[in-house]
Amino acid sequence: MFLPFTAFAKLAVAASVGLAPYNYSSWHGELSAAPGSGSFSSVGTTFRVPTIYCGPSKTSVDFWAGIGEWDGIAQNGVYEVCIGGRAGYVPWYEMFPANSHPYKYRVYAGNLVNVHVQYHGGTSWTLTFANNSRGWVQTVVASGSVNRYTAETITETNV
Repeated sequence: MFLPFTAFAKLAVAASVGLAPYNYSSWHGELSAAPGSGSFSSVGTTFRVPTIYCGPSKTSVDFWAGIGEWDGIAQNGVYEVCIGGRAGYVPWYEMFPANSHPYKYRVYAGNLVNVHVQYHGGTSWTLTFANNSRGWVQTVVASGSVNRYTAETITETNV
């Protein structure tokens, strides 16, 4: 099943597969559970990288789309961090619970980006990050065991 997401906004068409607001601990966004015994094979979203405003303490936030739950998630997004009053923006992918990895290229506040996660069978995944504003695309083939019963677009706070 493919569920098109528009970053952090509700879609009328997505309501047919149970898209619902999701707020739990540090996760905020939208989560969809596959109907019946179904599962998701693809999720993606397009959004403008928000500006993070830096104060005196370290602050960070992630914007991502993914498939899976707490025991395993294939995910792709942007990490924003403030350290010493300076903002940084890092595109990344992750086959959680394994560590995240940065993409080779940079993103900046205001860039229009697209993140996409695609399941191919077994433990095979493709994670694609496109920076439409700067004209680059990077695709990673990854391996991981993921429960595919949920798909989500999440803003994850890390304060």
